[in-house]
Amino acid sequence: MVVPGDSGAIKIDQARDVIDRAMYRPFEGRRRVTIIDDADAMAGGAQNALLKTLEEPPSSSIFILVTSRPDALLPTVRSRCSQIRFGRLSPADVAAVLQRDHKYDTREALAVAAASDGSVGHALNAQAGEFTDARGDAETLLSAGRSRRDARTRLERGKDLLKGGGGPAASEREHLGLRLQALSSLARDLGVLSSGASRELLANVDLRDELDALAPSFDSERALALFAAVDRAQSALDGNVSPKVVADWLALQV
Repeated sequence: MVVPGDSGAIKIDQARDVIDRAMYRPFEGRRRVTIIDDADAMAGGAQNALLKTLEEPPSSSIFILVTSRPDALLPTVRSRCSQIRFGRLSPADVAAVLQRDHKYDTREALAVAAASDGSVGHALNAQAGEFTDARGDAETLLSAGRSRRDARTRLERGKDLLKGGGGPAASEREHLGLRLQALSSLARDLGVLSSGASRELLANVDLRDELDALAPSFDSERALALFAAVDRAQSALDGNVSPKVVADWLALQV
């Protein structure tokens, strides 16, 4: 497998090395498979070096270029490759992989899968316990927001988004950012319910009862407004606005 080096790029020497190796027949099996991960990180020279081999690969070799940005590859490279697109996995499928292959318990697997964007890799990079707690805080705030009359209660629940995030500013931002991610996921599911779409599209499949309880208070218009508010809150947080200000503002929007 070829991956970007310390510089973040795949250089021409790496490309030449795999080309040389591809000329030899495999010791075992019928095919030698070369996987170039993050292929869009290949420097122009590395891509050009591969052209002849991609056009006329040795009979015993297969090259697989993996990228989420195929447009970043040279047109001459793309034209020599068959393109296979992979869609996102469902949250249930991600959770199943986490339980089967990585020994997650059911609760943590479902929680992390909800924020994985259909990627097992993203799920594995997440902190399962922390995201489970974040989702609980997000659900509590939404429950307090079912009636918009009690702003004081919503502000109190907004403070919960900051609990445990004391200390360095970066740590507090990360703590709040995780709760914004959980809120965004729940807002998306409320939008699914309000639209009458299939429940199979829910990301937080293990919170169906809780979402059903929230749904009457979050019609499609309010669910969309909530999603937009969370997005604005994340932008403000990224723009170095105080986490406390962000949390208070968001609590009043719920």
